[in-house]
Amino acid sequence: MAMYRQDYPGLPEMVEIAAQHARAVLSAWGPAQAETAEQIVRALAEDALTRTAPESLFTLTTCINPTEVSFEVCDPGVLVDGRGPTSALAEVSRLADTCGTRRGRDGSGHVSWAGLRLPLDLDGQEQALAAKGGQA
Repeated sequence: MAMYRQDYPGLPEMVEIAAQHARAVLSAWGPAQAETAEQIVRALAEDALTRTAPESLFTLTTCINPTEVSFEVCDPGVLVDGRGPTSALAEVSRLADTCGTRRGRDGSGHVSWAGLRLPLDLDGQEQALAAKGGQA
């Protein structure tokens, strides 16, 4: 499993930077998966901005295993004046295989998360089995 964790200031331009990070990380799974990951993280980051002041941070954690990638965005959890609610989480729900929200682990803050199943590399699995003398 691979895990990436990045902090972003609560600035609107950070949404696109976080989204591009997700696209780059998922590029090995092909353009469709990379684009979906980018859209999911863009929506999670847009939602986090409603609760992250410019001087505060939101954190994106990306975990990749052979069958799924998960994105978790943690923010301070306090609504920022002038940043109203968005429909971003509806977009996450539409794109992701699993998603949800919860309070931060210590009871403060806000966490939004999403999971995306990754296609299995059947050719690679068959080659690995053949190399070990097994059958696919």
